[in-house]
Amino acid sequence: MVVCLRNQGDLVGMININDIVRGSYQKGVLGYAVFLPYARQGYMAAGIALAVHYAFECLDLNRVEADIQPDNEASLKLVRRLGFRKEGFSPGFIKIAGLWRDHERWAITRDMELPAVPKE
Repeated sequence: MVVCLRNQGDLVGMININDIVRGSYQKGVLGYAVFLPYARQGYMAAGIALAVHYAFECLDLNRVEADIQPDNEASLKLVRRLGFRKEGFSPGFIKIAGLWRDHERWAITRDMELPAVPKE
């Protein structure tokens, strides 16, 4: 998915839901990135809120997870604000740029209070 400004059409960032597992799990892993000119302006919060609703309503998932490096303060603040809960810590979880990086595991489930969907 792409996040873009409604009026201008500028591309703000991207969101994906990967590693979807069906059956007893009904879960997916959220990935996202914002393009620097639009960082810290609230656009990704709106986009992720829409993606979470899409995951539950259209993809029929029960759970959306996000794996975040502990020093990524902006991303941690974002998922907290959207209502995700911290579920754990995984040392050496993902290899990035040749190094195994620790990650915090965050998730939201359909029975939790979902983030508000932007009206515009």
